[in-house]
Amino acid sequence: MNTFLKRILILLSIIALGLLLYSVFVENIFDKRLSPKDTVKFELNDLRLKVFYNRPFKKEREIFGALVPYN
Repeated sequence: MNTFLKRILILLSIIALGLLLYSVFVENIFDKRLSPKDTVKFELNDLRLKVFYNRPFKKEREIFGALVPYN
């Protein structure tokens, strides 16, 4: 393998590693989200469902009956 190809391979490896580390770092920065991540799993025989979503956060507010009168 010639020197030029080795340099390109090393450069691409460094870029890939940098992107991987960046994505992990950015994910950990935004751990305190306004809408926290949540997961729901369902299994029945061979069927497996997993739903990832951002659930609403009430921010210490009264929701039921306070924002909109209940009944």
